[in-house]
Amino acid sequence: MNNPDLLVILQSHNIHDNQKVMKIVEEKTQRYVGEPKNVISEVCTKSLAHALKMLRQKYENASIRFHAIDDHSTEDFTDHLESLVQDLNANGIKASWETLSGRGIHASCLAQYTYGKTHGRDLVYFVQDDYLYYPDALIKMVETYTGFGMISNKPLCMFPFNDPFRYILENTAVKCHLFQGEDRYWKTSIHAACCIMTHHSVLETEWDLFEAFCDHMVDDYMELDTINRLFIERNYILLIPVPSLAL
Repeated sequence: MNNPDLLVILQSHNIHDNQKVMKIVEEKTQRYVGEPKNVISEVCTKSLAHALKMLRQKYENASIRFHAIDDHSTEDFTDHLESLVQDLNANGIKASWETLSGRGIHASCLAQYTYGKTHGRDLVYFVQDDYLYYPDALIKMVETYTGFGMISNKPLCMFPFNDPFRYILENTAVKCHLFQGEDRYWKTSIHAACCIMTHHSVLETEWDLFEAFCDHMVDDYMELDTINRLFIERNYILLIPVPSLAL
């Protein structure tokens, strides 16, 4: 790979935390680490910015762009977002942000996907503000995407988090394949959140599923009924790193 082209689009909202207490192996645990959402949002977006700068350092001539769509966060967070955008621009990453015209997860997702469909050229990565990234996460994702391109005649999809809550009986009964990467394995899966990296052409070809996600009521089937049909019905391959590149 010489010059990857990557557009990263962030959804952010630092006020409300809609994550429930989850249950795994008979233990109840907070999905977040006990910190307020505003702390989570700031720390996680800093980690994403750092991963972007690491990618820039390795690929000096790459086209790397970042755009944030903020859903009416507090002023201290939008100040943080403005500083983050300025820092990325100073490091050779074309960065910008805007305030969401509507409110809520549906409007935010639709704005994010629409921006990717309109402005994407090659790889497009949809992210949210509560994923904590390893510094080399984007390097590994972009390089693996290119290196594993031959395993499918369709564009690949990637989700950076090997979610432990997906290891329930009904999911482990689903066959998966393992591919050996440079420093970790990558497994196929049929479960992703809305935060996936894929090729811009997938947005154009499969737009009905992205649009359906933005219309779906918020429940446990939100991804299953929409985005995950890419992998269940439409023969796209979703790759997840083992171990994770983001948490």
